[in-house]
Amino acid sequence: MELTTEKNATGATEVSGVGTVARTGWMSHTAELRTTSGATCEAKVSGLMQWHAAARDGHGTALGTWDRNGMRNHSGAVQWQGKSYELRVESQMSGRYSLMLADRVMIAVKRKGLLSAQLTLEVEDEVDPLLILFVVWLAQTFQRMNRAAAAG
Repeated sequence: MELTTEKNATGATEVSGVGTVARTGWMSHTAELRTTSGATCEAKVSGLMQWHAAARDGHGTALGTWDRNGMRNHSGAVQWQGKSYELRVESQMSGRYSLMLADRVMIAVKRKGLLSAQLTLEVEDEVDPLLILFVVWLAQTFQRMNRAAAAG
């Protein structure tokens, strides 16, 4: 299924039919992820060079994590509720990412334009909505990190 993102009136990112990604502050790398069914979690980047991210439910239980593979880009291992995925950076410049389960693309993310914050997603039907929101949040966070690094 194809999904798109749009900013809503509160500044949160709405993922069509899935839910919202709401940053907790203007400069924050922390966000609340909320599905249309009401499930929520907090996503947060940590680490000196921001090599780790986690999504935790309201009780502090980890739902999933992302760990960066190296210094060159944001590719890394994603663990989500017992499953191991790989997040691949297809192109940092154009903002294209793929969440892989073995050799299968579960989520493909693409920025709509070079300077755009909007994303389009191709998602397999059985993907957990919170995982979709986590990947959108990661893609947005990577874009913010890249812009900050370019600004010097």
